[in-house]
Amino acid sequence: FYANRFKLILKLLLKLKIKKLLRRINMSNIAFLFPGQGSQTAGMGKSLYDNIAQSKEVFDKAANILSDIDIKALCFDGTEEDLKKTENTQPALVTVGIAVYKALESKNIKGDFFAGHSLGEITALCAAGYISFEDAVKIARTRGLLMAKAGADAPYGMAAVLGLNYEDVVKCMPENKEVVAANYNLKDQIVISGLSKAIEEVTPKLMEAGAKRVMPLKVSGAFHSPFMKPAADSLKEFLDNVKFNNSDNKVFSNVTAEIHSFDSIKENLYKQMFSTVRWFDSMINMQKLGITKIFECGPGKVLTGMTKKIAPDIEAVCVFDIDSLNSAIN
Repeated sequence: FYANRFKLILKLLLKLKIKKLLRRINMSNIAFLFPGQGSQTAGMGKSLYDNIAQSKEVFDKAANILSDIDIKALCFDGTEEDLKKTENTQPALVTVGIAVYKALESKNIKGDFFAGHSLGEITALCAAGYISFEDAVKIARTRGLLMAKAGADAPYGMAAVLGLNYEDVVKCMPENKEVVAANYNLKDQIVISGLSKAIEEVTPKLMEAGAKRVMPLKVSGAFHSPFMKPAADSLKEFLDNVKFNNSDNKVFSNVTAEIHSFDSIKENLYKQMFSTVRWFDSMINMQKLGITKIFECGPGKVLTGMTKKIAPDIEAVCVFDIDSLNSAIN
């Protein structure tokens, strides 16, 4: 009798061990993605604040950290105009992104890989444990103020080039770098950035090279271009006073499309402001590492949509409110 009982207990323990091992394997195949500027929407995060204690805690912390803006009023009740201001958008999106991540974490959805598009890289580094939430929000607010100031000095612009690959877009860019390739989003969707006049001048050349469309974007600055270098220099000074922590989690760099080494994080955050966001390459590298599922943490479905186009074999889920959270865990 006791021998049979012992065997049964051993079998149960073995099954439990196997389940835990499988769960760990599955976690290592999950990545969390965080969107950048442009994904913001009125009311974002409110239903999570009302229903998930961990998400509420995130918003309450942000409200205490940022004394110069009311982050909860901005996210929950702010107008589209208020949310579009770069200096507001950036800390708001970091807060919402972490609130979503904490909601997923509370449902035992975990993983080892993280990435963020442009601003979203700050959120990714925070979720992965490299930056405290307090510092992440402060970095985002400072970065937003610096970028807003840099965008106010000249007629800058950005435009999406559709139907042309990255290499061909780069070939069309002038040597004086008055306009550059800023975001490598999809194989045939590249965003260019620089002086508005330079964008207008290079548009016929891009069309001749095979672009289907060059679509101006509603932005206030030449983001991820050399014109952001002065703002980046100021951010670098701010980053020198931020403590970065070690973590076993892996975060992809926008600048290199590779996983950050700990010593490279600060330098790459600095370079990111005036360098190309290599999102397409980052997603290809995720696929090569065996990522099978991504959770986009934040409003909109931009990164989910790009994942489906770049790596259709990767399951893509967007979580931004209580309904999408419940759908993701069922």
